[in-house]
Amino acid sequence: TLFMNDGTTGVRVAAEAITEPNLVDHPDWSPDGNKIAFTHPTSLSGNFKQTPFQSGIDIISKSGATWSAATPLVASLLGKNRFNPNFSPDSSIVIFTESTCTTATTNDDSCDADADPASRTWAVSAAGGAPFELANANAPGVEDTGVETSDTFPRFAPFVEPQGTGKLVWVTVASARNAGVLVPPGSGSRHGRWLWMFAIDPAKLAAGQDGSYAAFYLPFQDLTTSNHIGQWTTKVVGSAPPR
Repeated sequence: TLFMNDGTTGVRVAAEAITEPNLVDHPDWSPDGNKIAFTHPTSLSGNFKQTPFQSGIDIISKSGATWSAATPLVASLLGKNRFNPNFSPDSSIVIFTESTCTTATTNDDSCDADADPASRTWAVSAAGGAPFELANANAPGVEDTGVETSDTFPRFAPFVEPQGTGKLVWVTVASARNAGVLVPPGSGSRHGRWLWMFAIDPAKLAAGQDGSYAAFYLPFQDLTTSNHIGQWTTKVVGSAPPR
C-alpha cells in the first residue's frame, strides 16, 4: 500500500491510500504531482523492505482524483536489482540505481538494494522507453582502485540552472569513491559512503543520451561517518541560516 500523509501535520490520510497488487518500496512523487514511481521487488530479504531483491521500477499516473493501475517503467531482470527511482525537476526523467549481482544468485547480499558493490546510476524517460546508463557520472576517479564506485540512491536537486544556451540539473549520489587520498570509513564492500554530485544536460537525457558529467566530492561532510541520501529544499525557514 502507498500511504498518504498530510504534509503539515504528518497525519496519515487513510482515504487517499493506494493499494497495489504487488510489493511497493522506495516511492517518489513527481514534482508536477501527476506521477508516482516506486521500486517493485520480486521478493524481500526476510520481509525487510530495506533490502528488496530483483526489483524493477513501476509507475502510476493521476487523472483528476484517480490514480491509474501500476505499469512497469523499468523491467525486473535476472541478475540485476533496479531500485530507488527519483524524478527530475520537470518530472520528465526518472533516475534510479541498478546493481549487478556478483554471484550466480539474484537474491544475495551483493544486490539487495543496500550499498551494493556493483551499483550504478541509470535514467529512463518517465513516459517510458529504454533505460540508459549515465556512464560519465559512473566513471571512477584516478584514486579509485576498481571500475565500480558503488553509487546508490541518486537524488535530483530541485533547481534548473542556465548553462550557455542550454540548462543543467544536478544530482547527488551516495558513493564509495575515494576523495583523493581519503577513503570512506569502514572496510570491505560495506564500507561507508560519502555524497558526490554531478551535472546533467536535461536536453541530452530527453533525447535518450548520456547527458551526465564527471562526479565530484562535496567537501562539507564529516569524514568519520557515512552520508547516504542528499535531501533538498527550495526554501530555508527560520531566523538563523544553517551551517
